Amino acid sequence: MAAGALIALTFPAMLSADDNSFSFPIDDLRIDKITPAATLSLANKATLKTVAARRLVVSGPNPEFTVTAVASCKDGAKLTGVQVFAGGMVNHGGQLYPMQGWGQSAKNTAIAGQKAALVTMKVKVNMTREAGDSLVDLTFNPAREFESKLAAFAAKGGSAVYYMQAAEAFDMTIPIHFAAWCKMGPNDTNFPNMERGGFVRRDVPVTILYQGDPKIVDGVGVRATVGGTEGGKIAPPAKPRPQRVKTPE
Repeated sequence: MAAGALIALTFPAMLSADDNSFSFPIDDLRIDKITPAATLSLANKATLKTVAARRLVVSGPNPEFTVTAVASCKDGAKLTGVQVFAGGMVNHGGQLYPMQGWGQSAKNTAIAGQKAALVTMKVKVNMTREAGDSLVDLTFNPAREFESKLAAFAAKGGSAVYYMQAAEAFDMTIPIHFAAWCKMGPNDTNFPNMERGGFVRRDVPVTILYQGDPKIVDGVGVRATVGGTEGGKIAPPAKPRPQRVKTPE
């Protein structure tokens, strides 16, 4: 494949059926739709054009989704609030615990006292724009995802230079949770004032467009210029070294 060629991929509108986690006194939680589709750009912004000196940076606005969803409670219970979360979440006996700080909407309590409600809410996703060097990263980080793909390609004997020269489109998913809380009335015979939360989750695809860097090489490399300087000299690019490919033992 020529350097800079775009790898065309087709992505499904929804990766899988929605997952849910709720119980009494919640009757039903349902996501009707999540819009819009999100696309981000990823490029090597390093001035020194070598694989070792690479600096992958994400550009584009943070993904922001509009979620339309329905929540309803069992007879005798009323809604106390609804909210949208991005990232992982755990439901422990009706107590909801976000596991990643990927973003959340404000809690909507305007629907409190209703048995059911149709709501539309927005959530903006927090995003890390560079891979970083921490051992563990729980943020939404497209640059680190590309680093993982690059490492896997090189581990199989592929050329890191070739991989970074070629443009590529790949998909990441953001779990979107629509959460609601229902509370029994004070005069209920069995469960007075019992309140529990629950959620329904949909994984939303985000397309990452990596802009291939045809100038990247192995070895010393050449510094890129920004805007150019009259009379300045630029060293010739270093010749890429052939990659070693292990033969099966």
